[in-house]
Amino acid sequence: MAKKDNVNHPKHYTSDPSGIECINITRHRNFNVGNAIKYLWRAGLKIDADKSSINKQIEDLEKAVWYIVDEIHRLGGRCTVKTDSINTCLPIDTESIIEAALNYHMQINGKEVSILGLSNGNDGIKFNIEDHLKSILLDLYHTIETDGQTKLNM
Repeated sequence: MAKKDNVNHPKHYTSDPSGIECINITRHRNFNVGNAIKYLWRAGLKIDADKSSINKQIEDLEKAVWYIVDEIHRLGGRCTVKTDSINTCLPIDTESIIEAALNYHMQINGKEVSILGLSNGNDGIKFNIEDHLKSILLDLYHTIETDGQTKLNM
């Protein structure tokens, strides 16, 4: 029986049915792409005593997404990942936030409707959303001097 080697050849990187070890692929990619591949490769295979196997798998998949989005941003693109749990850990630009607002949808009279669908692609709606977001930000930023300390007026 082969001895376990958790440093040089961990099982979660060597147990792919292809027989290929993860590092043989990732060493030929840049940092972000290599890490994304690594986390996808080991998702569901690496054991963490502090987490259930499903939570560890989800964590690895979220890490892969993080590296993919970071690479998109590094290349000058923008990402419109809309899952709230992911948005909290990713750098999302203003345009992506406006796109997410345009895609906001809900049920009205039994029909699924969105801002984008109701606006028929009218670019003016983007300006209105951006304007409202700026207004909200300015309202939140408004400060009050109390006891020599600046506090947000929320």
